[in-house]
Amino acid sequence: MTPCKNPPWGTTSGYIFTYEPLTDGVYISRVTAEAPLNLSGGFLPYTPSSVRLVLIGRGSYLEGRIYDTADLATPLVTVSSLDSTYTSGTCGLVVADNSGVGIAPVDATFDNYRGDAAVLPPLAIKTLPSSALQLDWPDQSNCWTLETSTTLEGGSWSEVTTGITHETGAGKFVYQPTPVMGQPMRFWRLVVPDGS
Repeated sequence: MTPCKNPPWGTTSGYIFTYEPLTDGVYISRVTAEAPLNLSGGFLPYTPSSVRLVLIGRGSYLEGRIYDTADLATPLVTVSSLDSTYTSGTCGLVVADNSGVGIAPVDATFDNYRGDAAVLPPLAIKTLPSSALQLDWPDQSNCWTLETSTTLEGGSWSEVTTGITHETGAGKFVYQPTPVMGQPMRFWRLVVPDGS
């Protein structure tokens, strides 16, 4: 987006993640001089009373998620796209009349807006009936890498490169670590690799 508080009329360019409550449509669009071009889209399965929007950008990868605020763990819909037209800019919020004639009333309430360098996907760890461990995380988080360490000290983490499976139907990645005799502790984390 144009790096100023109120960009001049008709000049805003960048990426926009939109939710249209009247149609329950969800879109990631590239905007050039305020003219949007949809890159991907989807629809909510129902209309929640309030929603949480999350937009993630890493390199040319864009991912938008919408959550019902009654369940912030599972997105109602996830849309993604690849585009590298714009590589830097500022973040912000906008409410717009999308009627095409500019006379429709617009009303929105924003609460708890935050812009972060990264949005951490949930990493679940559970014990299986066989007493083995299983880690899983959403497959929408395809720009994240699983790392492991025997200590929480910095510089001791290494990437897990084998044993990760993709359960397409369940929408997640799964990893079952092999126990190592004499190793009392092991830690895991999801990270965005440098330069990706």
